[in-house]
Amino acid sequence: MSNRQCKYDVTLYLRGDALDPDVVSGAVGVAPTTSQRKGGNKPNRKYAAKIGLWALEAQTQSSDLAVLVQELSSKIGAAGPTLAKIQGVDEAYLDVLITTFADDDGGGSCEFQLSPTTAQVLATMGVPARFTVAVVKK
Repeated sequence: MSNRQCKYDVTLYLRGDALDPDVVSGAVGVAPTTSQRKGGNKPNRKYAAKIGLWALEAQTQSSDLAVLVQELSSKIGAAGPTLAKIQGVDEAYLDVLITTFADDDGGGSCEFQLSPTTAQVLATMGVPARFTVAVVKK
């Protein structure tokens, strides 16, 4: 198999029924990439949000997972271990979505590595990591 191109999207999610994005931003010290309050409507939406959300997406374009995890870790700094304890946060996690195009026969795979250093950075962030790998048609 040739050197497969994989795309990585890494986002830190904080969710909660009573989550106030402004409170989270104040506690973390950084503005989110996206946020919402429970019950709030965004433009062009026909429904109210069912849960509060604060999300911070890695902006670096890289196929190196460690670079993306480190970017988010450096943005949240010392707030990492206390993310799940912020007022209104019911759930905190790092979401890693890895996508690649399918081979001609519909199969495909991606590889990634969690070095001890990256695992330590994840531990310092104080949130679990959720990995999703998707193989999509061209």
